[in-house]
Amino acid sequence: MSAFYKKGELIYFQYSLIKKVVGNKFGASSLRKYYQTSVVDKEIFLEVQQLGKALGADGFTNISCIQSVDGGGRYVIEADMRANAWIVLNF
Repeated sequence: MSAFYKKGELIYFQYSLIKKVVGNKFGASSLRKYYQTSVVDKEIFLEVQQLGKALGADGFTNISCIQSVDGGGRYVIEADMRANAWIVLNF
């Protein structure tokens, strides 16, 4: 998932599932299926919302998580909030 937060409040997020990876099963993804947020389970939306509040996120965040085998929920592995550099070019 990826999300954009403003002072901990969720502004937007995207949800995708990995369909193919490079190398072994823990390799980088090479194919993903993206879903419209309107069809994503409300529970996922609430989890992403709570994560941003707990972290005090402000800006873009890449979120990696796994689904438990028994269907008991998701486990967040990483919420990468490293700064992004935006460059505007005027020609």
